[in-house]
Amino acid sequence: MSFALSTGEIDGDYAKICGLGIPCGGVVASGQDLAVFRFSQHRELPDSTKTHIPTALFPATGFMVELIHHAATCSRRCTDNFASLFLVVAIFLSIVCSTPVWAIEGTTVASSAGLWAPLLPQITAGAVSDSGDSLGTIVKLSGHHRFDDFRTSVESGVEYGVTDSTELFAYEFLLRDTWSFEIGELSAGTGFSQMHWTQDAGVHQLESDYTGAKIIGGWETTFGRQPIWIDLTLGLYDFDGTYTNGIVDEKIDTFTTTWSLDFKFDCASFKIPMRFVTGIDYLSDITAWRANQITTDDAVALTASVEFRLY
Repeated sequence: MSFALSTGEIDGDYAKICGLGIPCGGVVASGQDLAVFRFSQHRELPDSTKTHIPTALFPATGFMVELIHHAATCSRRCTDNFASLFLVVAIFLSIVCSTPVWAIEGTTVASSAGLWAPLLPQITAGAVSDSGDSLGTIVKLSGHHRFDDFRTSVESGVEYGVTDSTELFAYEFLLRDTWSFEIGELSAGTGFSQMHWTQDAGVHQLESDYTGAKIIGGWETTFGRQPIWIDLTLGLYDFDGTYTNGIVDEKIDTFTTTWSLDFKFDCASFKIPMRFVTGIDYLSDITAWRANQITTDDAVALTASVEFRLY
């Protein structure tokens, strides 16, 4: 016999999960199977009550792996190497991770680091040719505060990504409201966002500046006994692009949009709490250089990182 755990409504000191009244911060037992569970108010369990059992691939993880692979194959410039790399990373992290231990509630400060694969337009200028595809690392520092007895939360973040030919610096400040339903917690919000992209190929340098707003919608639920977070984001930006090679200096500006899909789940490897984050970013316009003139083209960026809670 097994239990499918899900986030339940709090009733006094008990949570109604699978029709059972279980003390908050407790452990559900089914035969020899023990699992740490989490409620909607996200209380963390004392170390003495936590039982960490490594799990096989969660179905939700498999879903995200397929999504990443689909996005990679849809990109006209992506190769099988990128898809295979992200597949291996997702499988490895899902195997070493166990049940969740912390969630986004109250005040948190977290940092993350991982792999970053921007798939940008190809640069062709004279004898110089760069595919625009590269692989590097990305780091992020983020903060979150959920006001007590209110549905509003404040979120902010700053991130830096770098490869051998591409660099990204971005920051954002968002307000988000959250509502609880039978299917989980749904959230929506908006705020300010800015990004700066730099792509180098020899003496050729392309820069893309985005200044505008983000509109975000989120869903927090459980898949089996694994809490998951899914965020879908629309970016609305004033875009400014520049190209320079030391002699020619051209500029372009327009209004553009971006789309992002982020998937998160908590885990604990070697009793260290962490969060696995995968993301897909689609940029409708980024600076490109073709036929000796500046223009724009679309781009895709894939991310797979591990986040650690600092506070």
